[in-house]
Amino acid sequence: MNRRRELQYKQLCEQAQMIERAREAGNLDHVAALLELFRASCALSDIEGTTDSHQLEALADYTPDAAEAVQLYKRAMALSRRRQEPTFTKRIWMAARLMELGANAEARTQLIEGRAEAERLRADGAVAYADELLAQFSSPTTAVGQVEAIRIATDHTGRIQLDDRDYRMEFELVGMVGNDWLFAYRIRCLKDILPKKQERFAGAGGFLVSVAGEVQDLSVPMFIQAERKARTI
Repeated sequence: MNRRRELQYKQLCEQAQMIERAREAGNLDHVAALLELFRASCALSDIEGTTDSHQLEALADYTPDAAEAVQLYKRAMALSRRRQEPTFTKRIWMAARLMELGANAEARTQLIEGRAEAERLRADGAVAYADELLAQFSSPTTAVGQVEAIRIATDHTGRIQLDDRDYRMEFELVGMVGNDWLFAYRIRCLKDILPKKQERFAGAGGFLVSVAGEVQDLSVPMFIQAERKARTI
């Protein structure tokens, strides 16, 4: 680390400590004022072209607005990747803010990638926090239950328009893959169609409904793989 970055990092630590002390004291006005000074410092670094990933990450950590914090984390990650620095703290703490915004699918991806890097670097505290956040996806308050998954599947297949009006897209619940619900596509029409031909006709073998309630189409090979792992309900 060069001298300029050393000084910048020292100043960053001092600013973060001041904000933390003000938060602990419950002095919200002081926190807001210190945060504005921190923003001004980051803006000056942007102008000078000396912005540091740790600087952006620390600003994100203390930014009350989740959407703004996520953008700061993403900027920090881009800088870290260019400098070949670890990104696990940015990914994991960004995931927490994404969850506040309801962007659970992206949050889970960031958690999985961040946790893997943290584990590789033996950052036990970050691994524990990632596990704590990941556990929320399988809790009753966040996981999609069977009834809700079927409702989502019904809505999803109901929007699919096939070329021939005599054909209708339906679904069949296969089971669960991890915490996600696995469904197979089924074509219903006036004629009898073999299941294998149905899969080719549909273009996709099936789809997953995630714990976040999001739908992911699966190609036939991907569906077959998922089907092998599925737990029947």
